[in-house]
Amino acid sequence: MCLHTTLAPASALGYQYPINQPTGGVCMKHVGVWVVAINMLGAVFATAQPGTVTIKAEKHVVGSRDGANITPGKNIDTKARDLYYTFDVRSMAPQPADLSVEWVILVETMKGRLRTVSDGRETVALKPGETATVETPLFTLREESGPKGKTAKGEIEGIGVRVTDASGVLIGSLYDPATNRRQIEEAFNGNVPQRKNK
Repeated sequence: MCLHTTLAPASALGYQYPINQPTGGVCMKHVGVWVVAINMLGAVFATAQPGTVTIKAEKHVVGSRDGANITPGKNIDTKARDLYYTFDVRSMAPQPADLSVEWVILVETMKGRLRTVSDGRETVALKPGETATVETPLFTLREESGPKGKTAKGEIEGIGVRVTDASGVLIGSLYDPATNRRQIEEAFNGNVPQRKNK
C-alpha cells in the first residue's frame, strides 16, 4: 500500500505534523503542501477564498531575561522574552497585486484582561506564486507573579492577520485561537486597549 504524506496543522501556534494516508495508484512520498483552510481557526495557515492568498505566521524569540520589576512598590517579579512575528503571504492570484497586510497580537494582563501588544499594517506587491514576508516590530512577553498569588503566563493569547486588495476587499485572514476570535476582531476595530509598558 502506498502512503501519501501531508502536513496537518497542530492545535497550538506554529507547528505541523506529518500524517500518512493510504492512496491508490502511484505512490508519492513526502509531498509538502501549504495547508489552505477557509476560516480555519487554531492553525497558522489560512485563506479566505480559493485562488487568492495563503498566510503563514511564525514566532521568533530573540532572547530572555529574569528579575525585572515593572511596577515599583508592588513586588512583581517577571521573566521577559523578546520576540517578533513574521507573516508569509503567498499570492495564488492570476495577476500581480498590491495587498495590504494588517495584524494584531494579544496578551493577557495580571487581571486576566486581553491587551494588544503589537499591531500594524504593511503594503506588499506580489506577483502570482510569489511570497512576501511581513515582520512585526520587536515586543516583550512578561511572565509575572504578584504578592497575592496572581500571575500572568506571558504567552500569546491571540493572533490575527487580514489581507485586503487595493479596493479594500478581504481576500485572506488568519485567526488563532478560535476561542478568541471575537476579541481579535475587536482589536482590529481598535476596541482592545494597548498594553502598558510595552
